Amino acid sequence: MLTLKTYKWILVPAILLLVFASIGFVISTFYDLEAAEWLGKGMKYQTVKFIVVFYSYIGMTIWLVPICIGLFIWLETFYSYKKTKKHSWFKVNSKTIWVGYGSWFIVWVFANIQLLCKARFIDQGWGIGINVDYVTTWVYGFISRMISFISETALYMLVIYYFRFRLAKTNYLYNRGYWIDGVKAVAFIVISYTALLFIKHSFGRPYYMNLKSVYETTIWQEAIKEGVININDPDSIAKFYEAQAKNLWGNAESYLPWYQINGNWFYNLRFWIPGLADISEAPGGWRDVDFPSGHTLAMFCLLSNIFYFVGKNKPTVSKKTIFVTYLWIPNLLIMMTTLCVARSHWLSDVFFSCMAAIPGMYFIALKTEKICLKMSFRHTKKHNDVNDNVEANLIFSSSRALLAIEKYGAVWNLKTFRYNNSFEHKIDKHIKKIKVSRPELNILLNTNKEAVKRQVCRIKQ
Repeated sequence: MLTLKTYKWILVPAILLLVFASIGFVISTFYDLEAAEWLGKGMKYQTVKFIVVFYSYIGMTIWLVPICIGLFIWLETFYSYKKTKKHSWFKVNSKTIWVGYGSWFIVWVFANIQLLCKARFIDQGWGIGINVDYVTTWVYGFISRMISFISETALYMLVIYYFRFRLAKTNYLYNRGYWIDGVKAVAFIVISYTALLFIKHSFGRPYYMNLKSVYETTIWQEAIKEGVININDPDSIAKFYEAQAKNLWGNAESYLPWYQINGNWFYNLRFWIPGLADISEAPGGWRDVDFPSGHTLAMFCLLSNIFYFVGKNKPTVSKKTIFVTYLWIPNLLIMMTTLCVARSHWLSDVFFSCMAAIPGMYFIALKTEKICLKMSFRHTKKHNDVNDNVEANLIFSSSRALLAIEKYGAVWNLKTFRYNNSFEHKIDKHIKKIKVSRPELNILLNTNKEAVKRQVCRIKQ
């Protein structure tokens, strides 16, 4: 995993960003309402509005990038592994891998066609083609969705080309254990979004734009100015207020800080799954589930692609990788800002997601990596795979011992043991998990302390 000595280029910005988000979260807790009122004024300008819509729409799909790349890696790894086996059907029919890629492409295109149709014929209560979220027509959303579709598809095609025609011949992805990086990225996304959805539905925080005092004044005036509400059309006016009556928009009585639950938590459980209860019966603005920010988390999901470039089993990090990673930081800040300008998030929403995602990303990846390494080690030992030599090492230093395995071109530390009365018991417990006995351990001594040497003798017995 990441170490300060080797990867300070990413750890230093991460620490600074964590400090910035933590301070911002504390301050915004007291000044959320004032900040929302000031930032919301940016929606008066069409250029700002387009940027807001664009970042909102790309945030809906960018979290899929590391998942799709992970799927490609797993597919390539599966075929590379099967090629090492004698009389393998996949070895003889290796071109069937294109069936997997083709199936993914069909699903991807079909899903995006649906998203494009949804963007074109959007109906959020004010009428077909009106995007209530941003008080505008369908145009900005459709253009943003099209740009997102084209750019992401181009990225995926480039990745597939690189995997198939540059790396597949050398089995590089398989030999270096890149499948683990895919698991790390997916684990972070699944765990973080599960936690996010639970918190969102628990608090049910309303948008700033859905406060009654804002909806009936600022949003009303902006809707008339944008031409999405026609004051000469009774039906258009009726839809504006019907959406409010149905608890779709503008029905939150007052501002709620992030730590205050909207209504009764147990009563709100019925609204967690769409269709189980009438949303009009929910507390005003509960359906917004605003806290914390999913779009901010999506940016960190995109960043999880860094797992494919950083690690013990990876080449030296290139300047291009560092540049692209640093380029992500201003885009994160733009995403966080546009969400608040859109009046669909509070500053505390975006700061909290940023503050939680940074350590969450590290610890989830660290734990997932160790689990995957243990599983892989056990699999190799069980099947006596001659094509995948692995070793378990017990490394003794002056103050502690390390249980490590050699695999995928690197040495991985699985567990650290301090010298105490339960030292041997803990070692036996952990080597049992990876299906290794004491005689199978490679003992490495990196100290001349007599007490440590005695520990080594007892382990060898």
